[in-house]
Amino acid sequence: MTLIWDALATPGLWWIAIGAFLAGTVRGFAGFGTGMIYLPFASAVLSPVGAILSLTIMDGIGPLPVIPSALRTAPRKPLILLIAGMALFLPIGLMVLTLMAQTTFQWVIGSVTLLAVALLIGGFRFPGAVTAPVWFGTGAAVGLLGGAVGVPGPPAILVSMASTMGPAAIRAVNMVLLFSYDAIIFPMMWLQGMFSLTPVLIGAIMLVPYLVGLSIGTAIFDPTKEKTYRGVAYAVITFAALMALPVWGG
Repeated sequence: MTLIWDALATPGLWWIAIGAFLAGTVRGFAGFGTGMIYLPFASAVLSPVGAILSLTIMDGIGPLPVIPSALRTAPRKPLILLIAGMALFLPIGLMVLTLMAQTTFQWVIGSVTLLAVALLIGGFRFPGAVTAPVWFGTGAAVGLLGGAVGVPGPPAILVSMASTMGPAAIRAVNMVLLFSYDAIIFPMMWLQGMFSLTPVLIGAIMLVPYLVGLSIGTAIFDPTKEKTYRGVAYAVITFAALMALPVWGG
């Protein structure tokens, strides 16, 4: 119980909770954005490893109720290739993470997220055909980026939106891929000695605001309103990315 109270007494916990709620809401109606929204908030309070570890717990458990539906919708071949590439390259990304100071981590999180949003808003699409090697290579990029800075989504989002999949399939693929990322990164962090109990407990606490947001986002999801959802998602992600930059507190 002492450890739980210590986690609840973490300075800035309320700020992380805001990030968890916003991340859950956007994840529910857009199928992506959890790490890009949550980590900028969490990295202002926790260490880089602690922020990603708390995200892994929160985001690994939170989406469980909607994963069966996403699995039924997601095309199998792209999903398998994405997960395979991600799993093979994730350990390399984690090695990079261990070398980053907190300020460096915040700059990278903010910059990568802003770049991803700019590409999405600008209508960037993968220029060639989305073939099997492209899906696997995208999974590799997901693993590297996800391990190093905890934001695995951008490569998969950019490539899946250039494919022939419809909005519901894109949402489902990204939801299952990100869930798989959470399921794989946790034991990898444990094996590499990156486990710490306080961030795990914080991640568990953040399940409450995250699940509330996820329920709201899932309830309002409507494939016919794809453009509206993306616009809202981009706005929230941009706000989170700007807040991540370590220039506001002096």
